[in-house]
Amino acid sequence: MNEDLSILRRVNFCLCQKEVSRTWASCGARCQTNFSACSFGHRLVADSGQLGFQGSLFQASFELPRLAIKLLLDEIALQSMTKRRIILTVSISAAILCVLIWSMHPKELVYEGKRVSEWVEIYCRNGSNATLHFTAVCNLIDLGTNSIPCIVDMASIHDSPIKKALVKIPVPQKLLEFMKLKGNYDRWVNAASERPVMAARAFLLVGRKNVLSVPALVPLLSVDNPVSRIAAANMLLEVGHGARDAVPLLLSLNMNDPDPKVRGAAGVALRGIQD
Repeated sequence: MNEDLSILRRVNFCLCQKEVSRTWASCGARCQTNFSACSFGHRLVADSGQLGFQGSLFQASFELPRLAIKLLLDEIALQSMTKRRIILTVSISAAILCVLIWSMHPKELVYEGKRVSEWVEIYCRNGSNATLHFTAVCNLIDLGTNSIPCIVDMASIHDSPIKKALVKIPVPQKLLEFMKLKGNYDRWVNAASERPVMAARAFLLVGRKNVLSVPALVPLLSVDNPVSRIAAANMLLEVGHGARDAVPLLLSLNMNDPDPKVRGAAGVALRGIQD
């Protein structure tokens, strides 16, 4: 009997050592807890002199397999969570990139191989490249009032609830750089704050004293994006006396708009239109 108990102690001790080693390699900090559980199982066998050979054998055979199964299930759950996170991250990144690519290519008037909005961005962004900048200026002047609908669309841009939610999700920068979409992604993220400003600058080239643009500009004074409201006020200022239909809305903005920059732009536009 004593010889059998000695053999059983050695076997269980070896099993505990193996289990702890495997757990340390796969589960990291959890190994200390598992080692304590294994030590508990070993003590059950060591106290077999009081429990009897049959009782100690039953306890050891019950505790160790249960511990091994628990560790295996924990490991499977951990690996499954990691895989799900990777799949979720890749799926969300792919969705954002698809939306980005789609939003960068709307239907728009094309002139000299580029959309009007592209010529506007070149005019506003590429001041260091004199040749390209001059080409954009010439093309916008050649387009004249034909470009007004596109410029108004640029000024009316705003962030939809879907876009606001997507922007909060981090996209791996290395993925954007690998796909050569870093610049497009940054422009898409900042579109609501940048494109209305560029539209107002382009309007100076093609829309001065253009009374026909007033019906399209007046609704922009009521949009949610404050940058669009400022851009609309600046463009109406360039129209001058022909923008008198916008005076009631400009008065309302000058007195009631929560954004001080919008109130200031509306006040300047009012003075320019009424003088």
